[in-house]
Amino acid sequence: MCEKQFECKINPVEHNRWAINQRMADIKYKIVVMSNKGGVGKSTVTVNLGATLAQMGRKVGIADADVHGPNIPKMLGVEGLLR
Repeated sequence: MCEKQFECKINPVEHNRWAINQRMADIKYKIVVMSNKGGVGKSTVTVNLGATLAQMGRKVGIADADVHGPNIPKMLGVEGLLR
């Protein structure tokens, strides 16, 4: 995750956590949409919220952490673009 990952004295999991925290530190506002239940509209809310903020001129990034079946790329029409 960073140029020092091979020199790092901490374990890889802790190093990755540290690197993510470093990168996230520059992001002023973060909104998390979550629920422990599936099918309640988390992806829909996320996409609509992101689109609305973008239309208002805000810079928006979305990370879909659904490891079982991420829907956000499909909802945004970008599915498969990185393959």
